[in-house]
Amino acid sequence: MNTFFLLKTKWWGAPFWVEDRGRYWVNYAGGLVPKHKDDKVLDTCEAEDLQKLDWTRTGMLKNYQTSCGWLSPGGEWYGCDSRDHSIVARWIIKAEEKELEAAGWIRVWNLDDWTCTQRGITEIQRSWLVHHGHKVNETEWGRL
Repeated sequence: MNTFFLLKTKWWGAPFWVEDRGRYWVNYAGGLVPKHKDDKVLDTCEAEDLQKLDWTRTGMLKNYQTSCGWLSPGGEWYGCDSRDHSIVARWIIKAEEKELEAAGWIRVWNLDDWTCTQRGITEIQRSWLVHHGHKVNETEWGRL
């Protein structure tokens, strides 16, 4: 078991799970962050690995702060940074990317680009995308 700390630090705008390495914190990407007197440990957790932690309490899940993320067939949004689709899939949604894609989830890259490997998107997904400013190609929508 490893001890992880939910840390709010001046370096990040939101808390993240880290490990303690003496003078440094180690983040999920393996980066070293120097400790600071104003760091606030919000919680601690014993876990086998990073995937077992509750990442919904961190800045990993962006919700409506970004135009990038995962959109379920039912319209549930999981926003993330463009480089974090796979981590959000595994650590927050608790599924592999291929499983999400096979189940009709949309991977949203930005306001102009999104992909759905299924035959089409749901009406709920289409409405959500349009309502949140994403471009929806009607020929894509017409493939349903």
